[in-house]
Amino acid sequence: MAEYYRTVFSVRKRDLRGIPLMEKAADATLLWAMECFGRCEFDSSRGLWTGDRGSLRIRDRKDVETNLAIYRLVWEMPDCDSTNRWRLSARLATDGQDVEADIEVLGIETPNRPLREEYLAKLPATPVQLLSEFDCRIGDLPMITRATKIARDDADSFLNDWLYGPDRQVPLLVVSLDSAGDGVDADQLQEQLLGLASVVVYDHDTAWDVARHVPRALRCYDGAIRLYAPGCSGDDVPQQNPYWMPSDERQLQSQPNRFWMMLRDECVNRTPTHTRRRLFSSVRSRIRRLEAENWEAELNRLEVRESELEDDYERRRQELEADAQSIRKLESERKIAIEELDRAYDELLQDLDDDTTSESAQKTVARAFRNRNKLLEDDIRRLQQDNALLRMRLDRSGSSESAVQDEVVGDQGILRQSDAEAGVESPEFRTVLEAVKAADASFDGLRFFPTAIESARDSQFTRPCEVYRALEVLAECGEARQRDGALGVVVRDWMAERGVDYAASESEQTEIRHSDERKFYDPKRDFHVYMGAHIRVGRNQVRIHVVWHDAEGKWLVGWVGDHLPTAGHNS
Repeated sequence: MAEYYRTVFSVRKRDLRGIPLMEKAADATLLWAMECFGRCEFDSSRGLWTGDRGSLRIRDRKDVETNLAIYRLVWEMPDCDSTNRWRLSARLATDGQDVEADIEVLGIETPNRPLREEYLAKLPATPVQLLSEFDCRIGDLPMITRATKIARDDADSFLNDWLYGPDRQVPLLVVSLDSAGDGVDADQLQEQLLGLASVVVYDHDTAWDVARHVPRALRCYDGAIRLYAPGCSGDDVPQQNPYWMPSDERQLQSQPNRFWMMLRDECVNRTPTHTRRRLFSSVRSRIRRLEAENWEAELNRLEVRESELEDDYERRRQELEADAQSIRKLESERKIAIEELDRAYDELLQDLDDDTTSESAQKTVARAFRNRNKLLEDDIRRLQQDNALLRMRLDRSGSSESAVQDEVVGDQGILRQSDAEAGVESPEFRTVLEAVKAADASFDGLRFFPTAIESARDSQFTRPCEVYRALEVLAECGEARQRDGALGVVVRDWMAERGVDYAASESEQTEIRHSDERKFYDPKRDFHVYMGAHIRVGRNQVRIHVVWHDAEGKWLVGWVGDHLPTAGHNS
């Protein structure tokens, strides 16, 4: 067996429409639920309130461009054992104009254990907070918490607008008073049946004026109560519009709560479901269809972008291979030139007998050797820098593959790529933490958060000198901004010219899904700072998350460690 009732009505407010109106109505609905059933703890990650008296779950979806939105609040309350519970569902929807509210209450019981009467008596049908703040209507009739009083002058309008009104969507409960002015408390009934019926009350004289214009089978007078179904007409039989005499009312009222609960069941049974709007289901379907279309368009765009990136990667890979071949060729030519100079020097020494002449010739050959060697070294360094820039751009495009080796050959043996790019030798560090501590001690333009130190300590990156070099360039950028007021170019290009891969922000999907991982605690100002800007180091193995602070004139560093999760990369 089940206790069930439902009401559907429109919510309006002057100068407010669409999604803003629905959001305000949703706030009032949540407040109503909390006040009715008790406050609970809220779990934001699950969108769920939980407590000793049940659970409250909220779901909402919207499409701002089309002004479509839905909101659903479901409260489930267990009874003494798990087989007895009731559920209240409040659904709001808008298609850009008014808001439709759909309130549904379901109480489930078993034959051996019916729902407790005190629970049933407390299940409201409509959030009263909505009525106090908004204009709520069922059809064209306003929803009010007090019964409407019909005077003798209103008898004709009562018949046309209320009793036989074609637009009436809910039952009409008529309360008549006897000659002494006694009868059922109509205001209390209206509050209990809010959203399920419209309650009107008239006195003894008005009852007789109305009775003259309706068939005998539909009359209501002398303290009686009558329920008129929607679509009532003069041809109805008495059973279609039930009638209770004063003696029946007194007998029913002797049982607490049973009288109005019986009236509520009669109202539910006489409300035609086809007259109720179903805006929630319609808007939900339209939002789902729009989301599917948006996802399909996004998928097509990503496929096109993927194809473009593959073509760009292949082109850059070929460029890298050509540059690598040029470096190898130049190194080979350099070795041959050195060998030729060595042979010429030896031959010259053999041909010279005079010591002075021999020393002068030696200096001449050595000078020629150094000049030639310097020219070759400059050519190698230029090609290495071009090679490193191409590699960085290739990494930025999302490729994890490289066409050249991590190490390049110089005139003094094997140099690290970061050193070749910078053109100078970097200090030696064993760990990323040592590089960070050295940068903290050396550069006034950087301020490191505790999370930066902790992430550096946990990093297993094996080339910490590259981290130190990136922090050094970052500090130089801060000094240039302080000194000149502006860099003259965007920060990304300024960094790229110095071999550092900088991004001003994360992708939109990453900021939506993983923004919390990029908020780092600033102990100096006692709040969390969001850092979407980052520097990629070592082919994106290490990321340095930063933000520029104008007041301090420094770069704030919140993270120097492993790649944080993104929409396309989960660490």
